[in-house]
Amino acid sequence: GLIFTLLSDRLDLFANYGKGFALLPGFSEQAAFKQKDWEPQQRVQYEMGVRGRPLPWISAEIIGFRLETSKDFIENDATGDYDNVGKTTRDGVEVGVDINALNHGYLHADYGFVNATEPSGNTLRRVPESIYNVEVGYSPPAGIGGRLRYHYEDGYYLDDDNQHKSDGWDRVDAQLCYRFGRLSRYLAAIDIVNLLDEQYADYTGYVNLANGGAKKTYSPALPFSVYATFVIDF
Repeated sequence: GLIFTLLSDRLDLFANYGKGFALLPGFSEQAAFKQKDWEPQQRVQYEMGVRGRPLPWISAEIIGFRLETSKDFIENDATGDYDNVGKTTRDGVEVGVDINALNHGYLHADYGFVNATEPSGNTLRRVPESIYNVEVGYSPPAGIGGRLRYHYEDGYYLDDDNQHKSDGWDRVDAQLCYRFGRLSRYLAAIDIVNLLDEQYADYTGYVNLANGGAKKTYSPALPFSVYATFVIDF
């Protein structure tokens, strides 16, 4: 990778090239791995971007990327095995902004867009086109803090012919925390998942039936849920 820093460390121009491979999910957990015929994915990624810090309390970046995957595999909803869909391409853009204010307050926002295609030219199934997040919070080194986070995820195609699509969904999460003790090593927190108790499926599948029909399968998301945690930093 390359990086050029300009304007007294306020502007970065960067580019990366990477190459690697990936195994089927479950391969490292032998008890869960049951598919006999497989080959590893081969991945090549190109990335270019700009990162700026126009003021001490604000930073932003924009990144463009291309990921080319040979022997890509996607899980088959009907069999539970993975189908080799050949060579796929993912072209995308990621944008992020961070603003710090009032000493320990912050605002973070990011957006990701990806155009994923398979050899036929159709959109790759199970890949949402757009995802974005907005988070506002207060995080002091000691005392009371908290955050509010909004997440949106676009629907994705369920079949290779791009005839059926899942629904998009959004969710609001929240946290209230208290950091205390010597060197602020203790943290007590209450996390609320799905604050507005939205009903949605965070996973949607698609299965062809023996009679020629088809149906969608759903995995419902968590309803309004509360978790308590206590952390000690050593």
